Amino acid sequence: MSNIPPIEDVGSLIYAPLPEQPPFLFPGLIPQWGAVAIVAETNLGKSLLALEIGASAVTGEPLWGAIEPTKTAKKVVYFLAEHSEYTLQDLYHKTRLPHSGQFWIVGPDKMKPSKALVRGGQADQEAVDRLTKWSEGADLVVFDPLSAYVQGANAEQDNAVMRLVLDQMQLIAQTNNAACLILAHEGKPQSFMGHETKRKTYKIRGASSIEDALTHVFYFDKGQTANSYVLDLERKFKGTPLVGQIHLSRDAETLQHRMLNAPPLTAKQNRLIKFKTEIAALSREYPDLSITKKVPMAATRAGVGKTAGWEYWKQIGHSDSPGNTYIEAPGVPELE
Repeated sequence: MSNIPPIEDVGSLIYAPLPEQPPFLFPGLIPQWGAVAIVAETNLGKSLLALEIGASAVTGEPLWGAIEPTKTAKKVVYFLAEHSEYTLQDLYHKTRLPHSGQFWIVGPDKMKPSKALVRGGQADQEAVDRLTKWSEGADLVVFDPLSAYVQGANAEQDNAVMRLVLDQMQLIAQTNNAACLILAHEGKPQSFMGHETKRKTYKIRGASSIEDALTHVFYFDKGQTANSYVLDLERKFKGTPLVGQIHLSRDAETLQHRMLNAPPLTAKQNRLIKFKTEIAALSREYPDLSITKKVPMAATRAGVGKTAGWEYWKQIGHSDSPGNTYIEAPGVPELE
């Protein structure tokens, strides 16, 4: 026991001054340590949110036009254990999110011989090592969906087994100093007096201990109006919430979201958005147009001077990916 440090070196007095809030990749949304889950019913758009979060992380662009990452991620790794890589890549191309940065996807066919991190109640070390290796250098690791990473009879309902799955996911991310985002299915509605009602708490499918073991839980659900979706920060947040309920609108064409209850944009931010819109439009209209001509033309269209245009060009990281703007459209399209 001589190698064990004294408690003074590892502990904190309960009445000591409060330390700073734990670090975040996205303030109030994605913690740097621990794990956060987005829980929603099938086809509502969990993967779409994860794609937007990943794109924002690698480009440094504000998420949903409002939440700026604390740093630009060197690399994002998205482990997709259901469907195919094509399905997610097709969705990404439809969104017109920036085609830049180290944003990797690994589909289920690439995770052979097994995608399960826990099998028969035991961690599959080979699978854990494989995903840990592929996550090297990442600042964000995404697991989609939670239920696909466990095998065994009634495993999803086993509290101990599901906690072990979460432990392996966090181990993979934290070994690489990366944030951990998990997408999970919502449980089936409960039956009461012959009527189905959606659960308001512990909505995640499977064992109830899953939510208790997570750092944050967000329930993603349809909003109160016909033109919005709601991403709701629920009670599993440990500590003082930095954000409350987030209201998102979904663009009918690109499916991109915009945060409706974000603080108002400044005049400068509006000019920058206008400039980015014109850059994207010119990129679509004239794909071979040189930068020396594109920037002044976009500045003129946006109603700003050429000098301001070049300053805006520097701010957006020299990214002229088409559609890298947030445009609200009427209606709320469902995902296919």
